[in-house]
Amino acid sequence: MPPSTAHPPGTLHEELVHECVAMTRYLLASGRGVPADLVAQVGAYALAEGGPADAGSLADAHQRLVRLVHPAQPGSILYLQELAANRPSRSTLGTVPVVSQILRISLVCLAAFIALGVFGSVAAARNGALIESVPVRVFLEEIFWMSAAGLGASFATLFEVNQQITARTYDPSAAPWLWVRLTLGVVAGFVLVALVPIGGPGGSGAHMMAKPTLAMLGGFSAPVVYLALNRLVESAESMFRPDDRQGAAARRRSVNAQEQDGAEGRMSLATELLQIQQRLTAGGAPEAASAELRILVERLTNQGNVAGRPGNVLPDGVFGEALPARAGDRSPRS
Repeated sequence: MPPSTAHPPGTLHEELVHECVAMTRYLLASGRGVPADLVAQVGAYALAEGGPADAGSLADAHQRLVRLVHPAQPGSILYLQELAANRPSRSTLGTVPVVSQILRISLVCLAAFIALGVFGSVAAARNGALIESVPVRVFLEEIFWMSAAGLGASFATLFEVNQQITARTYDPSAAPWLWVRLTLGVVAGFVLVALVPIGGPGGSGAHMMAKPTLAMLGGFSAPVVYLALNRLVESAESMFRPDDRQGAAARRRSVNAQEQDGAEGRMSLATELLQIQQRLTAGGAPEAASAELRILVERLTNQGNVAGRPGNVLPDGVFGEALPARAGDRSPRS
């Protein structure tokens, strides 16, 4: 049975059944091969009219149909079939609401573009004698450019929607973004005309159509205009951004100084360890050497804590025996 639009699916089971029926109808109508067992399975689910069914087998049938209709989307197929069943197929502006609305806007822009283009051509031929008021003439020129930008933006939007409907990938929830794209196209075309210095309608025929052509191109490719404006903004910021070369040089000097201090510290540590080793080799007392090593470790630990880094505390016995505690040392930590 056909999917009902008066009573939209209220449960996941009903939604899956409706999408399975819609995808099966789409595959059969387009002449694609559908396994007979799959058709029988979907027909049984449709005849059940929302009755109980195995959720696993229903989901499996849905996934098989999704793979068969790819790249089409189940929601788009169901939406378009519901529109075709509830709207007259003889509608000249299409059954998708957003397409009909954008088509009307494009027809209005086309009528304004033709009317103002003819009027401007006659005015140019008569050296502007038709319009004596300069503000009115400028206003009509801007309306002319905006109609051209609207033509380009509506053309790009309708072209994209047409591809989505043909491929059955149209998402009805994305309709507001289509209006955003149309508006951005009109604004981009108008901004492009205002930025590019080209002769107006008062000149030759080529100059008269140069700005409307720019407006139409700007409306068709609004992202390109955005990238161009963004690049201009970045160039302007780079002109007024302070020179960071001095800061980079200071950072390099700081890094070099830290590396030099680290090298000197390692050299001093190696010298002291070598002196302790020499005293032990010469027959010095091990207790005195252990005390010197403990003092050296504590000094290194304190230096690490001052620098904001935890010191590397060496455990007792790392030199082969436990280091004796000095007088005044705190009790060992647990």
